[in-house]
Amino acid sequence: MFRKEWIMAMSLVGAVTVSGEPVAANVLAKPIVQTSFSLYDVSVKHPSYEPFQWAIANGYIKINKNAKVKGKTVTLVYPNATYKEADALMGITKYFWRKEVAQTKPANKKNSASVYYQVAQRKKLPVKSSYKSKSSPTLTKGHLAVLLVSAHYGKPVTLDHAIQRLYQAGITNGNKVGNGYPKTKESFGVNDKVTKSTFVLWMYNYNINKSKLNNVTVKKPPQTDENVPEKYKGRIKVEFGDYAIYTHYGRTYQTRNQQEYDTAFNIIKTRVEQLKKEGWFTKPDNTVYQSYWLYYKEGKRPSDYPEGHVLNWALGFVEQDKDYKELIQKGFTVEELLKLAKISELAFALEAEAMAMDPGTVKPRSIYDSLVNRQYDCDTTANVMMAIADIMGYDSLILASPTHGDCYIKFKGEWFSGANLMTDVVLKSLEQGTHYLYTPPKTGLK
Repeated sequence: MFRKEWIMAMSLVGAVTVSGEPVAANVLAKPIVQTSFSLYDVSVKHPSYEPFQWAIANGYIKINKNAKVKGKTVTLVYPNATYKEADALMGITKYFWRKEVAQTKPANKKNSASVYYQVAQRKKLPVKSSYKSKSSPTLTKGHLAVLLVSAHYGKPVTLDHAIQRLYQAGITNGNKVGNGYPKTKESFGVNDKVTKSTFVLWMYNYNINKSKLNNVTVKKPPQTDENVPEKYKGRIKVEFGDYAIYTHYGRTYQTRNQQEYDTAFNIIKTRVEQLKKEGWFTKPDNTVYQSYWLYYKEGKRPSDYPEGHVLNWALGFVEQDKDYKELIQKGFTVEELLKLAKISELAFALEAEAMAMDPGTVKPRSIYDSLVNRQYDCDTTANVMMAIADIMGYDSLILASPTHGDCYIKFKGEWFSGANLMTDVVLKSLEQGTHYLYTPPKTGLK
């Protein structure tokens, strides 16, 4: 909501300008439709003035035509207001599927954006909330990039892909660093909150430059393929506009540059190779917590151990665990399940050994953040787990909600969290729109 003190401030200074998001070189092209009224809180000289006029005329944003300032009735657009996902979906769905939006009936009286969420979910946009929810999450530049580029291509795209495409098409230049715009993932401002001004500029620039998304020319990084150092040959290159990270499995695990990737990934790879040689992933007797699966299969029961013993509790858990029976019926062996469980255990162990702490900022994202900078969050754990899964030969995905992210590992067409079967949870979460693919699998969902 637009706060009263902002209106009071504007009443003292008159028309204000909008700061922040840089404008593409051709942003001053005339809008398709021009409105006939002036905007009180956006200067007519500001580059966002005409984009706002265009967005208003097409119904992509909400405004207040009857705002009272100094006793006068003026039009306020609130350019610096923080945007929610629902606000963005209003503009995006109307732009791409206006007719379908008009034909869709509200599904939730308590959610004024239910129409836009219904259309977005039918079009498989990776939304973080749904029409069933009473609230909408705050929008970040990273998520807006994914929504916009996904809508363009008609299918969900990764964050890295979205950033690369927006840079290449000139839809955004990212944040200014020093005297320029380096157009890196870090300078993109993935976690920056989106203002209405930013949203309007991106939509306006997209409308002008969208053809470039279908015919992009990839800039080569400072090191061209022909001059890649020997240690990077054979790796998979992940590009970010004017630079790249050479990866082992086509994933960066949210690292921001080559140095971060190499340092953190080497920590994980060294430990996994060491444990594989020691047989840690296959020996059921070296980690009691996982061993109960095998003990139960061999006939051990809770009554075989005194009350309070870890196996008394663990085997009792097995007896009541429906997943265990279902997994055995599906043909999974205990040895296979132990290996999956130990991948999860190792991810937590690596971060614990690094003495990583939760800073409470929700900023830690990458394997470098937790294993080197010693700051963790659910995102870092999920990325560490994904890296281990890649090394071990499993596909995986990271499923996220507005407040949490988890890594799930694919094995024999099913999705697991540790040794727990989670296929239904993963698929239903995506279908219902409560979660989205933070990092998609390489081999598909099924």
